[in-house]
Amino acid sequence: MRSSNNKAPGKGVKTAPEYDLQYTAFLLLTGNPSGFHHLMMTELVLRQFPEIKRIVLILSNGKHPDPTKTGPITDKNIRLEILQNLIREFNDPQNSCVAQIAEKNGYALQVNAKILEISTIEFDQDLIFRIIDHLGYIRQQATLASRMHPIKMIIGADLIHRMNNPQIFTDADLGEFKKSCEFLVIPREDYAINDEIEAVQQNRKVELKFQLLQLEILPPELSVFLQLSSTQIRKNVQAGHDMFYLVSESGAKLVKSYGLYTSQSNVVLNEWEVSCWNMQKVLAQFCLQVKQTLDQRAQDNLEHLLAFVETSSGGNLSAAFSAIPGASVHLSESVVAYSPQAKQRLLKKTSMEFPAVSEEMAQTLAKALKRQSNANIVVVETGMASPPDNRHHSPKNGECYLCVIVGRRMSHRRILGSVFLSKREHQLVFAIQALNFLLELLREPETMQMSGLE
Repeated sequence: MRSSNNKAPGKGVKTAPEYDLQYTAFLLLTGNPSGFHHLMMTELVLRQFPEIKRIVLILSNGKHPDPTKTGPITDKNIRLEILQNLIREFNDPQNSCVAQIAEKNGYALQVNAKILEISTIEFDQDLIFRIIDHLGYIRQQATLASRMHPIKMIIGADLIHRMNNPQIFTDADLGEFKKSCEFLVIPREDYAINDEIEAVQQNRKVELKFQLLQLEILPPELSVFLQLSSTQIRKNVQAGHDMFYLVSESGAKLVKSYGLYTSQSNVVLNEWEVSCWNMQKVLAQFCLQVKQTLDQRAQDNLEHLLAFVETSSGGNLSAAFSAIPGASVHLSESVVAYSPQAKQRLLKKTSMEFPAVSEEMAQTLAKALKRQSNANIVVVETGMASPPDNRHHSPKNGECYLCVIVGRRMSHRRILGSVFLSKREHQLVFAIQALNFLLELLREPETMQMSGLE
C-alpha cells in the first residue's frame, strides 16, 4: 500500500506518482468510514478487468463537491487511519470476516496492499475537489505513452443518478467526462442502472462510456458486501450493533476509541434515528391507506376484519396500525410469535415442522390464526431482522416471508432487505412491505369483488 500526494519534488518531499492509465483504475471515496464494501468494489474490478494492475483510492479531505451532501464528515486523518488498517488487514482471516469467508469458500482474494494505493492529494488544501479537478491531476501525472487512454473511474450507480442534476455536474463537466473517462459502474439496489444511463443520455444530451460491473463474478457470500455502505456503517454504530461484518478488527477499534458517529453536536437525531423516523412515517402512511381501503370494503359488505401474526417485526406492524384512529373497526387481534415456543403455541404443536424463515412457516402460521380468529383477512410476517455479527451470521439475515389470506384466497411473497440494515430498520422494512403486499391484494379486481363474509 502506497500513499501519494501532489506536491512537487523537493527536499524531504515524495515525488508525485506516475500513472499508466492503461492498467490503472481510480476510486474517489469520502471513506466515512471506509468499509469492506470499498475493497470488494476493487476486488470485483480486478476480477472483471484482469488488465488492471493498480487501483488508486483517492481519499476526500471532507469537503464534499455535491451540494446535497451536507452532513458532518469525520476528520480526514482518522479516516485515513481506518482505511490504512482496512487494507492492511483485509486478507488476514484473524482480523477480517471477508478473508474468513473467502478462505472457507476456497476463494483467493486478488486485492492486496501492493495493488492498492491511497492518494491524499486533497489533504493539503482546504478546497472542494470535484471529479473534474482530479481528472486534470491524473492526466497530468499519467505516463506520456498512456495519455491517450481513458481514465477508468470506479463509481456507484448513485453517481450516474446525480449526473442528471446540472447543479452537481455542469454541461462542461459531462463534456469532459465524455472526452476523458470510462466509468466502471457498481450496481446499487436502489437504482435501475440502465434507466439511469438512458436518463443521462436523454436529459443531458451526452453519451458517456459506461462499463457495468458484473456482481455474479464474485461468490454470493462475498458479493453481498457490495450492499454495504458507509452510511449504513454509521447507522449500525449508532444502533449499537457489532461491527465484525462492516470493517476490519482494527478499524472497529478505532471507531470505538474515537467515539465516532455515536453523537453529533447540534444534531437532534443521528442518521440512524432519522432513517428509522422516516420509515415510521412511511409505515404510518401505509397504515392509513389500509384503513381507508378497509373502510370502503366494510361499506361494500366485503371482508374487512384484520388479524396480524408477526415474528421478527416484533409488533411494529400491529402497533402502527392500531395507532390509526378508527383502526378498532377492522383490527380483530394481533399475535407476536417472537420465540419458537410462541410459534408452537399458535400452531398447537410441540415441534417446528418448517424453518422459521420460510414460505411454509408463513403459510402455516396464517392458516392457524385464520382458524382461531374471527378475522377474514390475515397478514403474517416471519423473518430474520438483524445485521450479521461475530456471534451469529445466517444467509437469511434481512429476509422475510409474507403470507396474506383474504377470504378463501392465500398469497405469499419473499422479501429481501439489505443484509446490513440495523435490526430496527429490518423490522420497519418488513412491516412496510407486509402492508404494501396487503394493499396490492386488496386492490386487485377479483379481491375487490369478493363478497359473503365467512
